[in-house]
This record gives sequence, C-alpha cells and structure tokens, in this order.
Amino acid sequence: MRVYKKIVSLAGFLVFFLFLIEIELRGGEHVLGLFGSRRIQVSEANGYSVYCFGDSYTFGDGAMPKDSYPRQLEKLLNNNDDKARIRFRVFNLGIPGMNSSQALLFMKHILAKYAKPDLIIIRVGVNDCWNFADTNFYLHLPLGHLVQGALRNLKLYTAIEDILFSEKNSYDWIPSKRDESNVIFKRMEFVKFKNIAEYNLSSMVKFAQARGIKIILQNYPNGDIYGPSTISNVARKHAVLFVDIFQAYNERLKVVKREDIFTPSWGYSHPNSEGYKIIAEEVYKAIIVDEAWF
Repeated sequence: MRVYKKIVSLAGFLVFFLFLIEIELRGGEHVLGLFGSRRIQVSEANGYSVYCFGDSYTFGDGAMPKDSYPRQLEKLLNNNDDKARIRFRVFNLGIPGMNSSQALLFMKHILAKYAKPDLIIIRVGVNDCWNFADTNFYLHLPLGHLVQGALRNLKLYTAIEDILFSEKNSYDWIPSKRDESNVIFKRMEFVKFKNIAEYNLSSMVKFAQARGIKIILQNYPNGDIYGPSTISNVARKHAVLFVDIFQAYNERLKVVKREDIFTPSWGYSHPNSEGYKIIAEEVYKAIIVDEAWF
C-alpha cells in the first residue's frame, strides 16, 4: 500500500511538472529558455525566407535549375519596386519522386535543423500512388490521426518533437528512397491514396502552423490529386491560402498550345521554363498583390 501511494505521488508530481512546462511554453511561444533550440527567427532586418516543399514540379524537372518556379519566384519578389526594402530568399526543397509521407518527414527534418522560415509553400501527393517508400498509411487511420491531433495541440509535444528530429536528423537526410513494388499498396484502392495525401498535407500544415509559419498550398498544372479538390479541401479545412495553378494553366491554354508551356518529356506532364513562370507569377500575386504575405 505504501509503495502504491509513492507511485501515485510520483505520477502526480510528474503530471504537475509537465503541466507547468506546458504553461511556460504557451506563455513564451518558444523553447529557447528551456531547451536551448538552435532555430532562428528570420525577420525583416535580414530578409524574408520562403521554403518550397514538393516533388519534381517544385524541383523544376523539364527546365534548367534557374527556371524552376522557386528561382523565378525569388526574382519576381526581389524586383518588386513597391516593396524594394524587403529582400526575399526562396529555397527550392523539391525532390523528384518524393511522396507526401516523405515530404512530411523532410519538412520536420528541415525545420529542426535550419532557421524557421516566414512562409512555406507546399505541393505534394501525386507520387503517393506509385512510390510507397516511408508511407504513413497506418498513421492516417482514424485512431492514429486523433491521437496525433490531440498531442500536437500541446506545446510540450511540439518542443520535444523538435528536439528529437534535431538530434535524429543531425546529418543531411534526403528522401531519396523509392518503392514501386510493394504488393499491398499496388492493390490498394485509389481513394486510400487520397486519404494518405490529405493526412500528410494536413500534418504538414499543422506542423508549420504550430510553429507560427504561414502556409500556401497549391495544386498541380494538370489538376488536383485523387479527385478534383483534395488539396483545396485541406487548405479550406485549415484556413490557409490556396493558389489554383490548374485554373491558371487552363486560362493560359486558351491562347497558347500545350507544347508552349509543357516539356515533351514525360508526355507533356511537366512544365517548361514558361510553364514554371506561370506558377511563379500566381504565387507572387498571392504573396504581394493580394497581400497574403502580410
């Protein structure tokens, strides 16, 4: 009986201690004092930073590296006369073939290791139906989703998550794994890939929002994934900005030929330099013209 009381008292003390840490984190909105985080807040004094996460459409397959949409976006932002005092740095974190599960892991790795950006732009999911490496299939199921959702509302959980990823991913990790032969996933219904993509996109948004980072989601030049509104539904659910790249391409294709804005490689599925320019211009308008940045 005496041992039981000691265990209860110890558990009560631990819960109270964790409660105090949670209050401290919520009050300070940072983990510098308690955990010595290496992360830096980028401010207007040294420019605004933008991290672009995605697959080959972000990386820039079909064009020269200088013509990828992140590179063209950076030029547009820094040549804006009205906001000449603001200097933007746009980082291309696109990995060809990366699925949305890998993108989630990659984002966590990058945010644990490097400075926190002011804005994150995301477009992933199209590769989920063929690249099954590192898949979060079991995490997207209702119970796992609910548990993770509840934990992510705790500042203590996000602080510990940052530390674990910072230590675990102290090396340069690139999500280069590919798995096209998994029998289980090759037989999976298409709607399951939609669920996985939505889960990972939502997780990426919530992970960034918990750290005070603004988000922009965008769809693909050829449309959404696994249905007409998978990505836009995630944007609506989490109240983040959605840039309709598909609509912009449809408007442009009314006056130009497909080969004018798409590369013939991969069956005219990827943009060429002019096509990536459309993406850069649409995101630029969302940031500056529509003042979504501010």
